[in-house]
Amino acid sequence: MSERLLPEQFAGLESWVGEWSLPTEAQRYRRRLSLPLDEVKVFYHALLPHMDEIMKYLQGFRGDNPEAVPVQTRNLFYLALAFMDATHPVELRWKTTDLNDAFPASRIEYHPPSSVS
Repeated sequence: MSERLLPEQFAGLESWVGEWSLPTEAQRYRRRLSLPLDEVKVFYHALLPHMDEIMKYLQGFRGDNPEAVPVQTRNLFYLALAFMDATHPVELRWKTTDLNDAFPASRIEYHPPSSVS
């Protein structure tokens, strides 16, 4: 038996982990842009019924250091972030996964969160 990719109660979502559970905002953004809108919608609708339960589960963990949580929980966290990235084109009824006149994705620079003193 192989090791679980997600906490047991979310095992039915494991097929999404390989392509959607990405650790950086840049990776998740590029993933969304690389797909046709119909594929993003399939992902969105697969996770939508589970999001309340996912968010309740994740509330039990500190969010300031994803590396400090079990890998299954971290995968779930990244999957939830990917879902949130997918909400824009789906819920706002875009015709593609990006806006035609948006700032070019190739010019976006990603920076880590600033530390709070």
